[in-house]
Amino acid sequence: MPVGTLPTKPPQAPQTPYTKSMKKQPTKLDMSAIMADYTAKVIADERRRQAIRDGLLPAPAPTTVWNISDRD
Repeated sequence: MPVGTLPTKPPQAPQTPYTKSMKKQPTKLDMSAIMADYTAKVIADERRRQAIRDGLLPAPAPTTVWNISDRD
């Protein structure tokens, strides 16, 4: 290549996965199945929230207890 000219093609890096576990992952995803699963979860969550608002299910109780003391 003459001095002062730029190559027209960019350099190509080898297409290798970052880790060995990345080789085992599928290359194609079924987006319709993923979207259907997500939509079903959103609908079920909304139905649960509405049942709690209507009084059909009890409201979730807090799962943590705070013991605040300056004597510890």
